[in-house]
Amino acid sequence: MMGEFYGYYTDEISITEHETGYCRFKINYRNLEKIMDYSPFYSTEVVVGGIDFSLRYSKAFYSLTDASFDLAFGSLWDFKKTFELSLLDKQGNPIITASQGAYHYSIPLIVPNLILDSLALVNDGYFFLLCKYSGAVPEKPRQEMSLPVQLGKLLEGDEMTDLTLEVNGEAIYAHKAILGARSPYFKALLFGSMVESKLGYLRIEDTETEVFKYLLQYIYTDTIDKSPEIPSTNLAQKLLVAADRYGVEGLKMKCEEKLSKDVTLDSVLSSHYGKKDLL
Repeated sequence: MMGEFYGYYTDEISITEHETGYCRFKINYRNLEKIMDYSPFYSTEVVVGGIDFSLRYSKAFYSLTDASFDLAFGSLWDFKKTFELSLLDKQGNPIITASQGAYHYSIPLIVPNLILDSLALVNDGYFFLLCKYSGAVPEKPRQEMSLPVQLGKLLEGDEMTDLTLEVNGEAIYAHKAILGARSPYFKALLFGSMVESKLGYLRIEDTETEVFKYLLQYIYTDTIDKSPEIPSTNLAQKLLVAADRYGVEGLKMKCEEKLSKDVTLDSVLSSHYGKKDLL
């Protein structure tokens, strides 16, 4: 036990940098994940901005596949002081940030384990968090960018990618952990017992390129062009086929919902027979 907090102190969470206004934590993800249950782990206490606290690392209370990070404030906690807690990429840049302190005891930073897996893979089993004293009380403590927005940004570039998809001749870079977590088809293809562990290339020729890009958008963000709705009946028809092929049930349901709202005689005949057969 650590002070009044439930959980355990661990030296697997260390402090690598410490100045008056910030500190940087190094977390041994590989070791902690082996022993992680529902009890949180704490770093040693550190003072930043005149306030003492420990970093608390636990499983998110609503999901075993998400991790939760927040600051457990000690005896010098001040209602008016706030902090920013950020997960860092390999280059040390913040990729997800949450506010801490102010009039809330703690606003956790929620991170999917698949992102931590990717970071640990390129950092010898570790990932890093930065805590920075901001001083000003925000109107409403909140996570600056939602998780779908952050994952969408991963899809836009080639950061931390480990898979190249050649879709009808066009190269698209992706993340095996995300595809495997969201699609049973990709899970079997990329992580099955007979699969080469270093597989980093797949060729896709059974789906139109634009349709496949929309499929990836949904896999990463749960949206299509940043909207929870399918924009057109024609796209819904094509995405329904792709979602069924790759086992993306959430997208399949959205397509069926869109088609049920916009059903017409033409769309029914088209979906069953195809346009060429109707000419």
